[in-house]
Amino acid sequence: MRPINLKEIGLSATKMMSVIRTLPESETRTVLQEEFEFLTRILSRFRREGTTGAGDIFEQIAREPRKDIGFSARPTFIIGNIRSGTTLLSWLLDSHPNIACGPETNLCSFASMAVPEGPTIFDYLAAQLEPLGETRNQLGNRFARLIDSVFHDYAVRRGKKRWVDKELFVSDSYHLIDAIFGYNAQYIFIARHGLDAALSAAEAERLRHEHVRGHPLVIELRRWVASNENAMDFMELNPKRVHFVRYEDLVTDPKLTAQRIFEFLEEPFIDTILDDMKRVPHEPHVDAAGDTKIQMTGGNIDATRRNYWREWPQELIAQVARIANPTLLRLGYEPVPTSSATQQPSHVRGV
Repeated sequence: MRPINLKEIGLSATKMMSVIRTLPESETRTVLQEEFEFLTRILSRFRREGTTGAGDIFEQIAREPRKDIGFSARPTFIIGNIRSGTTLLSWLLDSHPNIACGPETNLCSFASMAVPEGPTIFDYLAAQLEPLGETRNQLGNRFARLIDSVFHDYAVRRGKKRWVDKELFVSDSYHLIDAIFGYNAQYIFIARHGLDAALSAAEAERLRHEHVRGHPLVIELRRWVASNENAMDFMELNPKRVHFVRYEDLVTDPKLTAQRIFEFLEEPFIDTILDDMKRVPHEPHVDAAGDTKIQMTGGNIDATRRNYWREWPQELIAQVARIANPTLLRLGYEPVPTSSATQQPSHVRGV
């Protein structure tokens, strides 16, 4: 298919405007004129930003990083669904002498929030500031530098060289966040078995579930599916900048998993990092948000917090299997069995 040429379309729109102006004054002429003026402004904006056609959208899936943003260090984010080991991972990274992984601020989430019945705050501001000559890329640069400066100053106060930010509520806005950071950022995506993650989330969100309809586990599992599917889609389009970690691998073989994480971050692996998790003082971010289990264990990694779902009633397992299995398979997990013969007794919990 021949790529769309915006220049040709722009010329055609200009000709059409000339034709419209020859029409007698009427409501139809007014509507047509307004619509084509709007189209002309949109095409003009695309040409200013260097977009040459719809074909480029597909040709530039793997974006080259923009060089016009100066960061203190390479922006790095932990992404994943809630109750999937993100706090444990942040504790591990924060134990490294070069990395500061601070409290959950949702600073990136702010840009991706939607205004009531409208676009994201970033998209809204980009449209509002366009008449001032502020391009979308320029606005993105400003957001990125603000976020980088906040976290950089925090890292400096901790005596560290770089920052990692945990962002759990941007799963439907990864591409927007990535664009804001000029396609320079890297991401550590951690996933946990959906049924265990849903159980932990349902327990944590108990009060909220008292005011919603439906089974809490099913509600949380659907959230888990949406979040992880979005992260997997993003990772497939950016395989060099997204490192995938499974919670179960982190807790059963923490040293090897940590080595691969720090290799991805191009940071030296510290042989004592697992012991340092118990000794290095951390900011109270675990108290403020997230799962407090890692603080309760004093930094010890607990490998037993998995496979809780095997004790569930078989009827419930069969129901959630239909929801979870496609995503579980995509994440590299075995599908959830639905036969009563496969259900394990309670004494194997955590195995």
